[in-house]
Amino acid sequence: LSVYTLTVITLERWHTITYAIQLDQKLRLRHAIPIMLGGWLFSTLIAMLPLVGVSNYRKVSICLPMDIETTLSQVYILTILILNVVAFFIICACYINIYFAVQNPQLIATSKDTKIAKKM
Repeated sequence: LSVYTLTVITLERWHTITYAIQLDQKLRLRHAIPIMLGGWLFSTLIAMLPLVGVSNYRKVSICLPMDIETTLSQVYILTILILNVVAFFIICACYINIYFAVQNPQLIATSKDTKIAKKM
């Protein structure tokens, strides 16, 4: 859920910066609620699968089920890891786009823009 939330926040930041002039395309609460509710439901489902026999949490001390004895468990773990890698690449791509949007030579860079770019 935390990775999903970070990805959603990053996408929202990217969208807000990319479409700053178009106020009608702003993310509103009525859009955010189903997006986050979907994340909560998906995360709850994924976290509960080990309780019904798909992998288990007993192998390692981190909060990932790392039992790979069955094919279903292997698919489960691989799916979780692939989703995390995809989220990482989405976050990286969004921040690269945000950086270049702030460093746009067509815009007169203010000191605030430069500070934001340096922080990223």
